[in-house]
Amino acid sequence: MAGRDPRNAAAASLSRMSPSSKHDAAQKFPRRDADGRIVSAREFAVGTVVSVGLVLVLLMAVDGIASVARHTSFGRVSGWPAAILAAWTFIEDFRAWRIGPARIGVALVAASLGALAGGLLASVLGALPPLFAGALAALLACLIYAMIWFFGVRLVAERTTGR
Repeated sequence: MAGRDPRNAAAASLSRMSPSSKHDAAQKFPRRDADGRIVSAREFAVGTVVSVGLVLVLLMAVDGIASVARHTSFGRVSGWPAAILAAWTFIEDFRAWRIGPARIGVALVAASLGALAGGLLASVLGALPPLFAGALAALLACLIYAMIWFFGVRLVAERTTGR
């Protein structure tokens, strides 16, 4: 074993791992249980903020390039698309909860309250450029959805199936 390259040893140990242990080695964020459900409200909230922030940075880059090319002002695109990655996470978590039609009700309530709060915030922030007002509104809507969904679906699952 002396004189062995540690990088080769690490690669060899990874190649001997089963596919499930390789998945554990490269854990997703936010963490999920065996059924694919997000396990922590904190990680759900942090993941939501990070995903909205990432898309916002991309929107800012695209808007910046477009504003330079067209000689227009920066920030005129809508910021609402910043919610796209967060919505994808919500859909994945929705699909992981197999508790029947009750999950649809929780998702509808969470989406309605999130959209209402986001829309109200966007109207209050009307003085900001649409990119930033929309992104902040999308962030609020996503955070409200995430928290209502996270706790609501668990409450409904406990009451309907005893999980």
